[in-house]
Amino acid sequence: LYCMGAWGIAPLENDAALDWLQALFDEYGLREQIEEAFHHDVHEYADEMRAAAHLVRILVKAGIWPHDSRERLLILAADCLEKVLARRVYSNANFVAATRREIDALRSLTQPSPPCPPRNSLE
Repeated sequence: LYCMGAWGIAPLENDAALDWLQALFDEYGLREQIEEAFHHDVHEYADEMRAAAHLVRILVKAGIWPHDSRERLLILAADCLEKVLARRVYSNANFVAATRREIDALRSLTQPSPPCPPRNSLE
């Protein structure tokens, strides 16, 4: 059974769920709060910045983050974490490595998808 406003059977593959999710973003100002986290002092808020960057990454990867700000927030998050590393907020090698992995993951989501292979002319 295929219902109007639904394009799949997963929980977020319908208009009602996405409308609810958008209202949640709007009601709590999630985009604004996350973006604001990236503008705090790096030394005082590095942990919050890492958490905000991680949240952006997982919500974008899951297709939940609103389309109109995905690219900008991914870049902002990665740039913010680069500042955390550049200012040597963390001296622990594990934290540095985890932060580097998070930056790489964020940057990978900003890269365009590879082009589709050419169609076979015999099809």
